[in-house]
Amino acid sequence: MIFFTSKKKETTSNPHYGDVARWIERVIDSCETPKQIKSAERLIRLFESQYYGDLTFDEMHHISRSLLGRSTEKWGGLLEKKLDKKKKDKKK
Repeated sequence: MIFFTSKKKETTSNPHYGDVARWIERVIDSCETPKQIKSAERLIRLFESQYYGDLTFDEMHHISRSLLGRSTEKWGGLLEKKLDKKKKDKKK
């Protein structure tokens, strides 16, 4: 008598790397605090580890540097807003 059958597991595939990169871009664009930006940078690192074998070095380098550049720009924008706010508060 067989109680358990060995059922084939469905193979799951990763989402397309372009879709994931666009999603990370949207996450970066929605960041409003430095902690959120740091979390988005962790997503970039996870992306790199997830798609390490699937992409060529050039593709991975281009995508990850683009995402990191975008997060750095966002970080700079947040700092500028904070500095502008301090300048306005000093003038009052």
